[in-house]
Amino acid sequence: MPLVGHIRHDDKVAYPSDAMRRRRGIRSPCAGGMFASTIQDAPAAFRSTDYVQLAIECAVGVRLRADVSAAKAPYTRASIAAYIDFLATAFERLDMRSAAAGTGPDAAAIAGICTNIYNAGAVLGPAVREWRGIDLTAAHGVMRINGLQVGEGRGGDVMGHPLAPLVWLANILAERGKELKAGMTVITGSIIPPQPLKAGDTATIAIDGLGEAQVCVS
Repeated sequence: MPLVGHIRHDDKVAYPSDAMRRRRGIRSPCAGGMFASTIQDAPAAFRSTDYVQLAIECAVGVRLRADVSAAKAPYTRASIAAYIDFLATAFERLDMRSAAAGTGPDAAAIAGICTNIYNAGAVLGPAVREWRGIDLTAAHGVMRINGLQVGEGRGGDVMGHPLAPLVWLANILAERGKELKAGMTVITGSIIPPQPLKAGDTATIAIDGLGEAQVCVS
C-alpha cells in the first residue's frame, strides 16, 4: 500500500558507495527526507515538464513495521531485521537541479544539500516479505530504458549490503535522539548511477529476488 496523503516524511540514504562519494568529494553517506505523498507503487507515470531534469536510480526500498527506538541503539543488520515489514525493488526519482544553482565549483553540492540530494520521490515494486533467504549482497540489479540496459550493480555495492545503510541511518538518528517510525519507507541507496529520462521513455529496474518496477514518462 503506498503512503499517499501523509504530511510526515520518509527517508533516503545517498552516496552509500565509495565510488559515488569519491565523485562528490565527501567522506560519508548522506541522509535526506522524502515526503510520503511522493512515494508511489509501480507502475508509475510522470511528466517530464514537471522537472528540471528527471532522472532515476535503482535501490532496495524498505518499509518499516515498528518504531526503531533510539533507546535500543546501536543496531546491527541482524537486529534491524525485526523492524522490517517488507523489501522492494525501488526507483528513486530525482530532479537534477544543479544547473539551476549556477556554474560555480560548488554548485552541484549546494543544489544537492538544498534538495535532499535531488530527491523527488520514490516508486516501489511489489512488496517482498519473505526476503530473509535472499542473498542481498550478491543480488544483481539491472536498469533498462526503452528495453536497453543502461546500468547494473549488486546489493553489496552499497556499504557491503543493502541493509547496511538502514543500520547506519538508524544509529546516526539515535545519536541525535531521533528515530525511524513504523510505516516509514527508507530508500537505501542506489546500486546504479543516476540515469536521465525524457518524454517517451519507459524504464524498468529489477533486482534478484525482489522483482521488477516500471515507470513511464510523457
